[in-house]
Amino acid sequence: MNRITAIMLSIWPWSVISAQTKTDTLYLSAEYRTVSREQAVYYRIRTLDADSLWRFDDYFMNGRCLQQVHYTSPTGVIREGETVSYDTCGHRVLAGNYHMGFKTGIWTEYFDHSPRIRERREYTPGSGYSMTTCDSLSGSVLRKGYFDAQDLKTGIWTEYFFRSGQVRSIQRFIAGRREGEQSEYFFNGQLKRKEFYRNGRQTSSKQYSETGKRVRYYPSYTYARPPVSLRKVLYAKVPCFESALKLQDIHIRCIVQKDGTLQQVEIRSAADEDCRLRMAMALYKMKAWRPAMKEKMPVQSEYECTIRFYKRTGD
Repeated sequence: MNRITAIMLSIWPWSVISAQTKTDTLYLSAEYRTVSREQAVYYRIRTLDADSLWRFDDYFMNGRCLQQVHYTSPTGVIREGETVSYDTCGHRVLAGNYHMGFKTGIWTEYFDHSPRIRERREYTPGSGYSMTTCDSLSGSVLRKGYFDAQDLKTGIWTEYFFRSGQVRSIQRFIAGRREGEQSEYFFNGQLKRKEFYRNGRQTSSKQYSETGKRVRYYPSYTYARPPVSLRKVLYAKVPCFESALKLQDIHIRCIVQKDGTLQQVEIRSAADEDCRLRMAMALYKMKAWRPAMKEKMPVQSEYECTIRFYKRTGD
């Protein structure tokens, strides 16, 4: 080995290390905008790794890690590789991997300030993901099933009694709608309720006592219902509703309380803020809704709907 070759070999490792450890530091606001160090809530260290991915390490100003994310470029647009986020105590909150900007493989979510697993998802690119939810005390499975690529329930979903492993219900879905046989069980394993659905509609049902005796059927759950059509209410009470609807479909989301009153009404629309507020106020002033019912008992529930534009007769 001549002297020149020896010198080159001695320099080469240091050039690799330098490329691997290319870093810079940014200071960020709570909204993740770049600010001065004095104004910062977080700071970020960007590092070019040996695999040509940019690793973004975000920290609280006290030095505790907030998250570690990998990107394909220093601009941080497309995620690639491992992503991990942490709570203020240093426990993992979420961990998983991206490929070409999409989640892939196993993703794990943890309970707050705990190493116990809350939820585990396994993504198959382009076709959806399976999901398993666990309880916070024993780590036993509470429910498991599958979502399709449109984030709709599909296939068999199984729910378990708390900390027991005993099956509570088995439901079957196609594109978010119940389809086929649906079964519920008592804790002792006795069949409680059996329902059959076709094209999203219930076609037959049976119900049993805890000893197996056939009893009068009632549904385990019914959804909240408004006393009248929301479209009719808004047409009648809000002058700007029709013009807003012509601009864009109107999406409504709210909480229906046990007594049928509404809370947290949200209106998503192309209408201005004043018109959206008028629509929300008209819904708040409606007569009481029929609340959601679970095992014949009223429960709080979320309600969502989309109102689409169509020409009324005579227009």
